[in-house]
Amino acid sequence: MSDETSTEQPAASGAADPTAAPAGGNPTESSPSPAPSEAGTPPGLSFTYQDAALEQVFGKVGADGRPENVNAKYWDADKKAIKADVVLNQLRWAESKIGKKLDAIGAPEQYELQPTEKLSAEVLQGFAEDPRLSAVFEKAKALDLSGTAMQELVGAFLEQDMAATEEIRQAELKSLGENAPQRLKDLSDWLDASVEPVHRQALKDLCTSAAAVEAIESLMRAAQPPKFNQASSQQAPTGPSREDWEKMYFARDDRGQRLVQVDPAYAKRVEQLRDKVFGTERRDANGRRIA
Repeated sequence: MSDETSTEQPAASGAADPTAAPAGGNPTESSPSPAPSEAGTPPGLSFTYQDAALEQVFGKVGADGRPENVNAKYWDADKKAIKADVVLNQLRWAESKIGKKLDAIGAPEQYELQPTEKLSAEVLQGFAEDPRLSAVFEKAKALDLSGTAMQELVGAFLEQDMAATEEIRQAELKSLGENAPQRLKDLSDWLDASVEPVHRQALKDLCTSAAAVEAIESLMRAAQPPKFNQASSQQAPTGPSREDWEKMYFARDDRGQRLVQVDPAYAKRVEQLRDKVFGTERRDANGRRIA
């Protein structure tokens, strides 16, 4: 028996057979072409949805055909469809409300107040360490309020607070009388001359009312040496007194200026009188002798 060699070559792996039918199709039938639309216009778009996706978004459909996540006011029970016009109007309303408030949300990493025409940098610096302001910032951050919103809120509060403080100040000055500025100047000069620096500012800080100013003025009068009755048999002390020095120290010229500030020769005499009354020994704020 002789072997016969076939002259037919096998088709290359992966080569397409021109006579083979399309996969999954009937080789005897051709795919139908889409039906042309009327008046030559292209067919309308259509969308398909997965039921699982619809249920995840809109929820399960109830007995009335309305998905559970669709509010009744947006549902047309007759058409079994969402009322698009109602939804659109609701979105427009929400946009008009939220759009105006976008600047009020979005808390920054740290709130920083900026100086304004009514709030100087010095005033803001004075409130920087105020624990009340820190508590307000902490709450604002929790509410996600923006820096712009806090600038307006805190700024309005500080402006009102400053206005109220100034109103009280003017009322206290009025209680001191027409010469209130002069009384305050004399009080400040007396504190500078008579009170150690370590206590001086504390006393000045107390002078926030007319009653406090009058209390300090009573101390000024009490610090003056007693006046002796010349008709009595008691002999008055000789030599310059503290009262003499204070009289020269606070003396003013016709223009209301302190003589010790405008007349160097007069200031020198006041200094010499001070040494006679108080001595030449000087001490610092802690009471240590200055060489």
